[in-house]
Amino acid sequence: MPEFYDNRELSWLKFNHRVLEEAQNVENPLFERLRFLAIVANNLDEFYMVRVGSMHDQILLEKPADNKTGMSVREQLDAVYLKTQKHNKDRDKAFEKLAKELKDKNVHFLRPENLSSDEKEMMKQYFDQEVMPLLSPQVVDPKHPFPFLANRQSYIIVQLNMKNRKSLGIIAINRQFLKPLVFIPGKKAVKFMRMEDLILMYAQRVFRDMDIEGRSVVRIIRNADLDAEEAYYDEDIDYREFMKMLIKKRSKLRPVRVEFSEDVPKELKAILRKRLKLTASQMFIVKSPLSFEFIAPLEEKLHSTHRETFFYTQLTPQVTPYAEPNTSIMRQILDHDIFISYPFQNTTPVLKLLQEAALDKKVVAIKIALYRVASESKIIAALTEAAENGKDVVVAMELKARFDEENNINWSDKLEDAGCKVIYGVDYYKVHSKIMVILRKDGNLTQTFTHVSSGNYNEKTSRLYTDVNLMTANKEIGEDALEFFNLLQLAKISEANDFTHFLASPMGIKNKFIALIQEEIRVHNVHGDGHIFFKMNSLTDKDVLDTLVEASKAGVKVDLLVRGICCQIPGIPGVSENIRVRSIIGRFLEHSRIYYFHAHGEEKMYISSADLMTRNTEKRVELACPVYDAKIKEELKTILAIGWKDNVNARVMDEKGDYKQVKKEKPAINSQLQLYHRAYQEAEKDFPETLEVDPITWDGITREIF
Repeated sequence: MPEFYDNRELSWLKFNHRVLEEAQNVENPLFERLRFLAIVANNLDEFYMVRVGSMHDQILLEKPADNKTGMSVREQLDAVYLKTQKHNKDRDKAFEKLAKELKDKNVHFLRPENLSSDEKEMMKQYFDQEVMPLLSPQVVDPKHPFPFLANRQSYIIVQLNMKNRKSLGIIAINRQFLKPLVFIPGKKAVKFMRMEDLILMYAQRVFRDMDIEGRSVVRIIRNADLDAEEAYYDEDIDYREFMKMLIKKRSKLRPVRVEFSEDVPKELKAILRKRLKLTASQMFIVKSPLSFEFIAPLEEKLHSTHRETFFYTQLTPQVTPYAEPNTSIMRQILDHDIFISYPFQNTTPVLKLLQEAALDKKVVAIKIALYRVASESKIIAALTEAAENGKDVVVAMELKARFDEENNINWSDKLEDAGCKVIYGVDYYKVHSKIMVILRKDGNLTQTFTHVSSGNYNEKTSRLYTDVNLMTANKEIGEDALEFFNLLQLAKISEANDFTHFLASPMGIKNKFIALIQEEIRVHNVHGDGHIFFKMNSLTDKDVLDTLVEASKAGVKVDLLVRGICCQIPGIPGVSENIRVRSIIGRFLEHSRIYYFHAHGEEKMYISSADLMTRNTEKRVELACPVYDAKIKEELKTILAIGWKDNVNARVMDEKGDYKQVKKEKPAINSQLQLYHRAYQEAEKDFPETLEVDPITWDGITREIF
């Protein structure tokens, strides 16, 4: 197999290590570093629940080896377990260092050995009065069977000895009633103990008259990769009810990992290994917190004690210069295309478009695809108002959005109650597209207003993720959008030639992009100016990778700005020497998907909901929309260029597939901060003085890359 591709799973672990580096980065505020550690832990949980769970299923089904590296599923699992051991050690060191730095700032993670005699007495009283009554301990012996251990739930597990009869003791930590942190009152210092440590310390008071020979906090991670289409869906059952049953079933799948907070006796490990049907390589000792559920109450406490330097300086999304705040957004879209760049610019134009449409008597229909929605959603409120006003509101709600299923089920119920037509996509394909179209009839004139985005209709993530948005009244794009929803309503997937402008997976995006890469090769052979620039979350599709290697061999310059998984290894002579790969991990999650083909100056550009992963190109309903407006093209090129020139948050991949921090030079370019600074300037607002931004020449940076 070729050595110029990386394995998907190992590439993901490299990505999570880049996130861990942000927790180690002393230039980040203290609490934000702790938040990065929480993200690292949560990412790893989900990776094991989905990807490692899936690999265990593949072994049972005897699935073939990885098509990029030739690694068997077993080899991939062994490599993942080995990398996880090192990853955990790095995480432990990062937490230990961070806890020390917090202590230096009078914020104390207390452990039993750190408590004074007065603090121990206070904790003992708190335990006896507030915690002990809420515990439900269980002994495991021949008369008391081993209980079910829930996914991502923390337990105190002890090895007991009573008159030479050994048994297991288990205490579930009930998060519904037990607070994650116990604070010790104080005027200056913030001192606290995690609930797990408190119960672990006083476990002997629970298991009285028994000797404890070993104890640990234990946390189980279970396989969550249960696909709806493979779970024997009965068409006679309401799909929402089926999904509710599926969620319950998923919570009881086989364990794939167990974590211990302490080194425990071999006997205790052996018992758990046997009961949970795990191998030794699936059991990990983690000295840093197993769960970061304490993050929210600690953040609240730190804010209440005015420790603002522990946090990023607050930034406020600005108004896009493409839209006037006090003018009808529909009129403006009829006049010109509108571009919005999250999180630097706010969601107001999108919300305003929906709200105007809900009240406009000439609006006939509103159609939208929802994947992840905020828990308190103004989008949903506007849709329900439109339906109540008699509009034909069609909502393609994806109930299979991983770990957001329950939220989406609840929203679908509310939308239907309001009179919206809720559809659930197409069999065997997730609808991951980000699109809305509004149909307006003014006499004989039919108008469409189309919004396409790389990101979700989610007000919360719009402040945390970088995404690009296009709003247009282009008639043909509007017709494509209406046809897209017509196909969904008929439970059909689009064919390659169904649209005039749109590209749609599973049939269109990959084939068209491969054709455009091949066209770039042909044009380069004539003119020598071939250039491809892709920005995305992940790149794994083997067919696309092979075609990019062809382009590199032909001399086409290929720039890949990939936040997460990237299976393309650059810089290998004779193979990928013309490919460059960079990744940005920073304050905001890089989520936008932008695809650029130079085409000898024609400059074909697309924004899309799709990464170039096989799951997106072949197993999801995705959209890519061309950008024709010259000014918006320049905006997109500027985003690509400033991202490429980032020398603060960027890493570059070398020819071995390893990532190195980009060398910091002057001017210091933090692309996310520069884009925010630019948004403030365009809105004629004062940028926070505490944030230093080196002056740059935007046009010069764009010309340098393009």
